[in-house]
Amino acid sequence: LSAQLPAGLTLLSVRTGVGSKGNAMSKFAAADFEIRSRILEGNEQNVREFFAKDEILSEKLGKVRGHKRTVEVDLKPLIFGWHQEGESLFVRGAGGAEVNFNPELLCNCLFAELGNEDASKSIIRKGLLFRKGEEFFPLQDCEEL
Repeated sequence: LSAQLPAGLTLLSVRTGVGSKGNAMSKFAAADFEIRSRILEGNEQNVREFFAKDEILSEKLGKVRGHKRTVEVDLKPLIFGWHQEGESLFVRGAGGAEVNFNPELLCNCLFAELGNEDASKSIIRKGLLFRKGEEFFPLQDCEEL
C-alpha cells in the first residue's frame, strides 16, 4: 500500500475487521484536528471568548430544495472539545453519516474574529474516533470492526 500512496502520506498501520457489524466508517463519530497558525499565538484570551459564545455561525454552500444555496450553519454543537497550545489549536468535531464538522469553516469564523481572515494556516486531521457512551476512542480500536 505504501508504494501507492501520494508523496508525503505515510501509512502507519493496517487492521482487518473481525466482526460483522458494519464497516469502520459506520462507527465514525468524531475527528481530531490540529489547526496551526501564527495568528493564534498570543490570542489565547480572544480564542477562549470565541469558543465561549452561544453560537458560532458560518456560511457554507448547501442544497435547499435541490438547488445550491449559501446556508448558515451553527458550528457550536459540532464541536465536542478544544484546547490551545501556542500557535496550535486542537479541536474535536462531530463526524458521521448525518453531519461532519468542517475545520475550514471554523477557521474562517475564528480568524475573522481575530482580525485576519486570510491568515495562513495548516489543518491536520489527527485521528478518527468512535463513541462509546460519552467517551471517544480511536476508530482502529473499535472491537466491533
